[in-house]
Amino acid sequence: MRRARTHIDHIVDGLIRIGFEPASSDVPLIAPPPCDVFDRIGKLEDALGPIPEALKASMCEIGGVCLLGDCPPLALYYHGGPSSRVASIPPGADFPDPLCLPAVDSVELELDERLQNSAELLAEPFAFAPDELHKANISGATHDVWPPDAHADPVLVGVAGRPGITLVEYLRTSVRWGGLPGYSFASAARPKDLEQLMSHPQF
Repeated sequence: MRRARTHIDHIVDGLIRIGFEPASSDVPLIAPPPCDVFDRIGKLEDALGPIPEALKASMCEIGGVCLLGDCPPLALYYHGGPSSRVASIPPGADFPDPLCLPAVDSVELELDERLQNSAELLAEPFAFAPDELHKANISGATHDVWPPDAHADPVLVGVAGRPGITLVEYLRTSVRWGGLPGYSFASAARPKDLEQLMSHPQF
């Protein structure tokens, strides 16, 4: 995950260079892990049971990531633009699927909301990230994980065109495609400027 963070930093730097505008000024592209992240994950496991090691490592070494926004050179649109008028469904070039990773506080928030409503909700999947539709600012759903899970590398549920993909493999695919893995389903349509963000994952 430390190596993945290095790749993500490279992608973020490249996005800023080519004029990326975040979807919200209140949400950073990368939110570093808090200093007490290990203790907070321990409390989450007390409530939920085992959290997969890859997910814990992501929250500890990377933190929160949100690459939602607008960047015309990458055909990436959140506020208007072509993606607001697409008639297709994911996966495909209309849905670049910008990388999002949950920070520990987002998992805590969802846990608190469920405990306030019904403990039975703890048996439901937890939202890992918005799905491809929501990432294009279209009403959609989420990519999910299922805690408790003793597997080291959890399966991400609901990723369009990628049944059974795990967190680590999703990260590898995201790095290969410059943080926009949706273009892997339509490589001929990838914008030229995306090439400077793409790299071979060193993890």
